Amino acid sequence: MTIAKILENIVGNGVRYLKGLRFGSIDSKKAIMLSSFGDDFNVPSGYKSLFINTSNSSSPVCIGFVNKVILDSLNSGDKQVFSTNEAGDTIAAYIKFINDGTMHFNGDADNIAGFAELKIGFDKLRTDFNTFLTHVHGAAGTPPVPPATPSTANIDDCKKNNVKIE
Repeated sequence: MTIAKILENIVGNGVRYLKGLRFGSIDSKKAIMLSSFGDDFNVPSGYKSLFINTSNSSSPVCIGFVNKVILDSLNSGDKQVFSTNEAGDTIAAYIKFINDGTMHFNGDADNIAGFAELKIGFDKLRTDFNTFLTHVHGAAGTPPVPPATPSTANIDDCKKNNVKIE
């Protein structure tokens, strides 16, 4: 096993390889990057990784990394998945799985709503309100007393296009 400093990320033949610096300025080695099924990521240069030898000593594999970003806000049972800036020293986006069953998507300042269903309900409410105004204040062409203004309210600006849910 060897701790190596990542120099380069290479994709070839349907496999992601990492070129790592091991025991000095000229001892670099290319290794296949292993990860969980369904995970793919491009590790920023400079991260330290663990290379292990296989039965073919010329073909090591990378099995993990030492994060430069430590998440000291995690409680027992919490998990956070994140991306970083290109330098790898700042979290860019994250999903935090809280031990109480909630998830945070890039923060916790607001709730995620099913926009499509919410819009249907909101549009129905606006239509009902405008129908009520017509009923109470007179039909089109009849001067309303007092004047009524149909609602033009909408919720389109609250849609979060960068977050999708079930």
